[in-house]
Amino acid sequence: MKNLDIKSQTRWKYAVENGAATDKKEKTLQQDYDAGGNLIRIVAFKSGAVSQEVRFVFNDKNQMQTDTDTDAAGNMTEQIKYEYLANGLPKSGVQSDGKGNLKATIIYTYSPDKIVIEKKSVDGGILEKTIYSYQKSSDAADYSGAQQFNEKNALQISVVQKFNANNQTTEKHVGSADDGKSYVWLNTDFSRHNRWSRITKQMKTGAIEWFDNYSFDKYANPTEIKRYDKENKLIGYTKMSFESFQ
Repeated sequence: MKNLDIKSQTRWKYAVENGAATDKKEKTLQQDYDAGGNLIRIVAFKSGAVSQEVRFVFNDKNQMQTDTDTDAAGNMTEQIKYEYLANGLPKSGVQSDGKGNLKATIIYTYSPDKIVIEKKSVDGGILEKTIYSYQKSSDAADYSGAQQFNEKNALQISVVQKFNANNQTTEKHVGSADDGKSYVWLNTDFSRHNRWSRITKQMKTGAIEWFDNYSFDKYANPTEIKRYDKENKLIGYTKMSFESFQ
């Protein structure tokens, strides 16, 4: 999702004690955007220090050219370089380690209602395969189903999404190879900005694990997230601050 006004977004995690947020906070994440709305940098923080950074480089067609990961010391740990088809869709990617050695290639295959992404090793063996399915067309903004397989072609994760009449995701069913970790996101409440205002995590058994309440500013940017447990007790509090180009 592009954000054409925001230059930077920072997330702050507040300590919660006895069901109430305190004044103790720490920076956990920063996201930077270019003037075209492309996400160009993600910085993760731990105990006030940078723990990981990811940088994205785009061309003048807003196509991602490189995706580069660095560690806390600024050393590159991984990089992916992308190529595109004439119609602008991703064609392939080349993944290298921190020393520039080839780790894997990524191949995109398209059909009217599916996108298949295969990650292959240096010798050509499949390391991972993900299949995205779409209700109408693979040009749609979001997928209706996804399946991820490992190198032995065993299903690891499956996702099914449901949408309302406004094409908003109302449910996301996530199945895991470990059935005890299967769950569903329920997005039943939407704000006046046409964005979700509550997300509930419900386990396969039907038990509620937690739910998040979102608040937004007048520009539809999320400003805070309050997480509650199944007993409606506050267990997490995150606030977002913004820097704009204007």
